[in-house]
Amino acid sequence: MLYLPRSAPRLGAPAASGVIVTFALCVLINGAMVMGLAPVVGVPMPLLSFGGTVMITMMVGFALVLSVRVHRYTEVTSGRGALL
Repeated sequence: MLYLPRSAPRLGAPAASGVIVTFALCVLINGAMVMGLAPVVGVPMPLLSFGGTVMITMMVGFALVLSVRVHRYTEVTSGRGALL
C-alpha cells in the first residue's frame, strides 16, 4: 500500500486500493462471524478457506496489485506501441 501514491497508471491506484479494501472487508466480516458478532453469511476467510470463487478472485486481485507495483514508473508513449 506504500507504493500506491507513486503509481504511474491513473487507474492503478484506485484499482489496487479496491482490492486491498475488499480483502480487508472479507477478513473483518469473517472474523466477526467467527466471534459471533455478525450472522453467518458464507464469506470464507481469504487465503485460508477453500472457497473456490473467492480464492480465484483474490488471486486475480493480488495479481492486479503486483502489476500496479511493477508498472509504477512506466509511462505510456503515444503511437510507439508501448507494452504494458
